[in-house]
Amino acid sequence: MVFWIPQLILFRGEMFQSEMPRVESNPALLNTMVALGGLEALAILVLGIWTLVVFLHGLGEVEGYSAWKALGVSIVAVIVLMLFLLVIIFGIVLVVGGAIAGFRGV
Repeated sequence: MVFWIPQLILFRGEMFQSEMPRVESNPALLNTMVALGGLEALAILVLGIWTLVVFLHGLGEVEGYSAWKALGVSIVAVIVLMLFLLVIIFGIVLVVGGAIAGFRGV
């Protein structure tokens, strides 16, 4: 969001269009657009890592163990959730597949 203000000033209404003739014809504007996009991606990456670190330290504080153990617990929780969802999706596919096969008379 912080990068939208300079983009709105530089690119105006073209920012919301699929074709950007003024920006594409001006290499300086095009390079600026690419640089702002890269900075935005870098900021999102840094904030995402920071969020993960704060989450792990908070979880460790609440549960009474280290951030590293909180990371392990989080990884195990994600694996368990993925297996649970996989079983549910597999069951849905079997039920729907069986119903479709039943309608065909196979």
